Amino acid sequence: MLYVGLDAHWRQSTFCVLDGHGRKILSRTVQGRWPEVLEEVGKRMDCRTPVRRCGEVRPSK
Repeated sequence: MLYVGLDAHWRQSTFCVLDGHGRKILSRTVQGRWPEVLEEVGKRMDCRTPVRRCGEVRPSK
């Protein structure tokens, strides 16, 4: 099992992937909007590996 944390913003986002023991596998900041973020995550992840996502949602100002 992998865990993905995502800090999403309008013009750039950062994601971090942890293994089942909490060790960081990779961390990337992506310039762009959702299509660019999803493309980058897709390039880095094996689609056959189960993933759980974690995130924090706050209203924007």
